[in-house]
Amino acid sequence: MPSDVHPTVEDPRVERARYWRFSGLPDTELLTARFVTTAFTRHTHSTYTIGMITAGIEEYSHAGGS
Repeated sequence: MPSDVHPTVEDPRVERARYWRFSGLPDTELLTARFVTTAFTRHTHSTYTIGMITAGIEEYSHAGGS
């Protein structure tokens, strides 16, 4: 099959998100996403949040600056 030899190339305009919980990390929520045009209004999280940007940029605000 051609798809076995040549992996599918993703459309860079398409947004996607996957949210899940992993039993090996109790009480942890995981999210992997590609947001192209989605923007979020200023908000807070009631728990700790760890983010990793693997491509592109993100802007956030915190006490004392941006």
